[in-house]
Amino acid sequence: MNQKNIDQLATRLEALGCGPAIRQRLQAFACFGPAAFEILHTTPLTDGACEFLIHCAKGDQGLYDALYYTAVLKRQPSVPAGMEGLDQSLGAVNWERLLAAREHVVEGSDGDAVKAAELISQLNEVDAGGVLRFRYWAGTALENAVPNLAVLKSQHELSQRFYLVPDLPPIRFDEAQRFLASRWMEKRINADRKLLVKNERAESANTGAKGGKLLTKRTKANRKPGLFNR
Repeated sequence: MNQKNIDQLATRLEALGCGPAIRQRLQAFACFGPAAFEILHTTPLTDGACEFLIHCAKGDQGLYDALYYTAVLKRQPSVPAGMEGLDQSLGAVNWERLLAAREHVVEGSDGDAVKAAELISQLNEVDAGGVLRFRYWAGTALENAVPNLAVLKSQHELSQRFYLVPDLPPIRFDEAQRFLASRWMEKRINADRKLLVKNERAESANTGAKGGKLLTKRTKANRKPGLFNR
């Protein structure tokens, strides 16, 4: 492991927005000498998180460098009406501790398992769309158990890859986050516009259908015998 290379890479990642701990994390990856690896940096948000997955690879001279990162803006879906109590109960379960108990003994996980069994039974009845499970299981080992996972991700996640071009200032994490926030707003505006157009077309179609019926009745009632026989 080339310590100078790790120090240089750490400095570069700190310029992107990583904290000082990135140096130790890079060493933990590089000591195994992989051809490439990805390291995650997460920025918590009030309504979700923004994740940055940095792709590092070994070059021709055996030195590591960061080639690009993928930024993922994740928004927490709203709690469906009438499910606030169930959502609070889900939040009271330590799902990570319960998952760890699958592999080894974890103190206090027995109570979590009993609560989880009851809650999952309720979820199977009322959370057909998977929204509540997505709120707590997305990004964990339980993610694949979320119904409609692909649909929910398309609705509540937005991603973009940013390349680190040599000799050009890199796009920092905070800049990438603002870019994704702008795209998220654009996505919401377009969705609202499409819904408005859809509703207007439906209303217009209903009005046209009613108007057409009235017009047909008036035409038949006002038609004069022999008018078109001349």
